[in-house]
Amino acid sequence: MPGAIVAIGGGLIRTRGTAGIDREIIRLSRKRHPKLLFIPTASSDSERYCRRVQEYFGNFLKCKVDLLFL
Repeated sequence: MPGAIVAIGGGLIRTRGTAGIDREIIRLSRKRHPKLLFIPTASSDSERYCRRVQEYFGNFLKCKVDLLFL
């Protein structure tokens, strides 16, 4: 899936309720450590939620996480 952008929203990462779709997206990337861009606007730019996203996708799913504040 070269050059593809996958946009998702919703779900509770703290309970790992989205782990299935998250793993599938990572599998489609065909990379060991895919890049992930998180735009936290819907979470009111919450620093706490940004940390959760970085922990979940970075530590648990081994992605390279970047944040974009608008």
